[in-house]
Amino acid sequence: MGDGVETGGDARPLPRDPGVLRTKLTPPPPWVKAVPRAQLLARLGTPRALTVICAPAGYGKTSTAVAWLASLGQRLAWVSLDRRDDDPARFLRSLAAAVRTVAPDCGRAVAAVGDRLRESDVPFLVERLLDDLHQTDAEFTLVLDDFQFLADPTILAAIETLVEGLTPKLSIVIVTREEPPLPLARWRLRGRLAELGQDELRFSPGEAEAFFNASMGLGLSSDDIARLHDRSEGWIGGLQMAALSMQGERDRATIIDAFDGRNRYVMDYLVEEVLAAQPPEIGRFLLRTSVLDRMCASLCEAVTGMPDSAAILDRLERARLFVVPLDDRREWFRYHALFADLLRHQLARSAGDRMGDCQTAASRWFERQGFIDDAAEYALAAGDAERVAAIAETYGRDMIIAGQSKRLHELLSQVPADRLAGNADRLSVALWARFNREGVCPPALLADLKAAVRADPDAARLARNASDLRLIEAIEAVRSHRDHARAIALVTPEEGAQGFASPLAQSIAPTLLAAAAHKSGDRARATASYAGAVDAALGQRAVTTFFLSALGLGRLTSALRGPKAGLKDLERARSTAERMGWGDLPFMSWLLCGEAECAEEMDDPVGESLYTEAIRLARLEPPVVRHVARLGLAGLLWRSGRRDEADAALEELSRVPYAEPFMPVLPDFEVAWARHDLARGRFDRTTDLIKRRELSTETLSPGATDEEALLIGRWLIQKNRPGAATAVLTALLERAEPEGWLETSIRARIDLAAARAMRGEGDTAAALISRALAEGGPAGYVRSFLDAPRPVAVAIAALAASGDEGAAAAVSRRLAARPEAQRTGTSGGLLSPRERRVLQLLSLGFTNRELAERLFVSENTVKTHLKSVYGKIGARNRAEAAVRAQALGLSPAEGTE
Repeated sequence: MGDGVETGGDARPLPRDPGVLRTKLTPPPPWVKAVPRAQLLARLGTPRALTVICAPAGYGKTSTAVAWLASLGQRLAWVSLDRRDDDPARFLRSLAAAVRTVAPDCGRAVAAVGDRLRESDVPFLVERLLDDLHQTDAEFTLVLDDFQFLADPTILAAIETLVEGLTPKLSIVIVTREEPPLPLARWRLRGRLAELGQDELRFSPGEAEAFFNASMGLGLSSDDIARLHDRSEGWIGGLQMAALSMQGERDRATIIDAFDGRNRYVMDYLVEEVLAAQPPEIGRFLLRTSVLDRMCASLCEAVTGMPDSAAILDRLERARLFVVPLDDRREWFRYHALFADLLRHQLARSAGDRMGDCQTAASRWFERQGFIDDAAEYALAAGDAERVAAIAETYGRDMIIAGQSKRLHELLSQVPADRLAGNADRLSVALWARFNREGVCPPALLADLKAAVRADPDAARLARNASDLRLIEAIEAVRSHRDHARAIALVTPEEGAQGFASPLAQSIAPTLLAAAAHKSGDRARATASYAGAVDAALGQRAVTTFFLSALGLGRLTSALRGPKAGLKDLERARSTAERMGWGDLPFMSWLLCGEAECAEEMDDPVGESLYTEAIRLARLEPPVVRHVARLGLAGLLWRSGRRDEADAALEELSRVPYAEPFMPVLPDFEVAWARHDLARGRFDRTTDLIKRRELSTETLSPGATDEEALLIGRWLIQKNRPGAATAVLTALLERAEPEGWLETSIRARIDLAAARAMRGEGDTAAALISRALAEGGPAGYVRSFLDAPRPVAVAIAALAASGDEGAAAAVSRRLAARPEAQRTGTSGGLLSPRERRVLQLLSLGFTNRELAERLFVSENTVKTHLKSVYGKIGARNRAEAAVRAQALGLSPAEGTE
């Protein structure tokens, strides 16, 4: 869900694109009168990993690509793009459909997801498609025509992934009017890129002569051709217009004299001449259908009102009147882009035909066919804000359930507020879309919805919008961390499972109820609610809410009964997801992170592979997902002594901001990162967090979470303030034990034992550790003991030496086997007495000069001692050495020195 609520489901049929138009996947047939361009095709040679053909409109880019690949005998997977394809889910469906035309076994994962495909699924499904391509024997070229319409970062990342991972049997051709925002320079240096631009594509004088005389049969003189070529600068589109305007004309000299390919008024003149030569009904047809990106007879009939549209299309195609067939059956067509632009210019100037009327007619046709996105697009083009709002009102909730909040938000952002005012359905849909995309519920919009709900006389609509309003208010309550009791009351169904009148609310409420109970500390209700939400999500096939609820249930079980129990719940959820066909979706990374955390606490080495797989699945997911996996892996690598790898895993965290989700199923990332820094001897992140969140360092802050309190306790211990640490941790333990929070109790006792030992209270520390081992050992707790401060390790070793063959002995053996213990010894015995004293004083923050004064030696001698100490204890700087001193029990007690 991130900061919003996105659910997938198929509880009822959605009014969505039932598939990919066949015409989008069919390359245009070669023109029989095309000019042979052997030299140009030879320049392209054999396909590289990527070929980019880039030039303005009218330079023959697509025709060149078709001719080149045909000359090589290449099989083509073709996608004709338009501006609506700048949507990751829509693009991926088209891409996979194109690949399946030549490699039927590829892209099945995309087809399986179908209409439930969301933007967040795209990165993983692209990886799956690439895997399929590596396993196929098919050799073909993928052509992406009109690539200039694509700008979405997720789509561009997908293209980059494909180019980087292609096998030698496969290649990609991009046909575009603008240079694509891809790492072309890198591919150029690596020899993976071939390029063709405007200069190469323009007609040479010889090709212009072949076009005018051999292809078009105009019989122009060499001088006339030279004049046209010079004025057009070899621009093929302009030459085509000139040729068309001269067909059937005797006074060609006048046309040639007036022709200037750089003057838009001359282009208007040419179109007027073409239109004037047509019968009135054909001219009207051309003008009104110019608003269409693609057209078929039925669509043209709806826009023009002319029942003989099929015959007119056939006539235009046979006359080559800038009409391009899009399929072999000659059912779908489009106009040449420049010709369409000029026709629209004429339509705008026409007194009899209004462009808006044509676009509205097209919108209605697309809605009747179930192409809701196209219907909305044409309504926007017509400036018909009322129609756009009506489409959102009718289909908006279904779009949200299907994970289409991005598109819905884009549509509504272009609708004036007065078109929403007073309409509760429209306001509710607008508020959901805004929240899901931006994570905010604007107060003014929320107030308008409340007023509209109160004033709505329709009982069914009132119930539907009241349900949505309750859920939105509950989300805000959970996000604000203020009134969890109110959030629970708002999302609790009044009459069993059917308590919410809105299907959208029904799909979200169970997970939100669990989240509110979880944040409120009501563990019994939270556990039951997460389990119920999992079942509800499975019943609705709501993918996102299933994974969120399953993760919440697993983490809650781990906190209450330990990592062994939590791991079982998470593994069970993963099996269920795989059975449902969801096992390879990016959302699976959430469950993998939960499993990795449980496995790591149990000191099971499988945690590293789980984190690695989670990172792979979530590679292009929001930071709320991938950062947690990277931080978990970095901690694991650091503890195993692989520090360079740990730093590499953390590299992304500093570059990409992290937004805290409102669902409490993921850990507090800022606290987790600060704790990781403490283990590395860095205090700044914790210090800053304490200040920003206004947390007390003397006692337990009333609103502090368990994770915040445990962080402060460890920070105080490493700051040599065991008294303050004792106060904070004792209060935390007293709060956690009655509530049955096993994880918090175990970790609080461990650090409290360290603080007590630092104050000379050895017996109390031993008792705390003994109880923590007795409760935590059977539940699977190991890592918390291994990562404890040095006094805890000493206490565990003493318990093991006293004859305890249970958890103490097992943990003691693991401590002795750790790389750090092997380097430094469990008692710091490799250090000389003078080096031990240097380390003690360094941990109090003394400078080299102050150390020299206290030890009665020179600063150079101090530096020599420090170099030796660093090498023996595995530290790289003073901060890490101070942490090692505390771990070895060499830090002075609080109040000394």
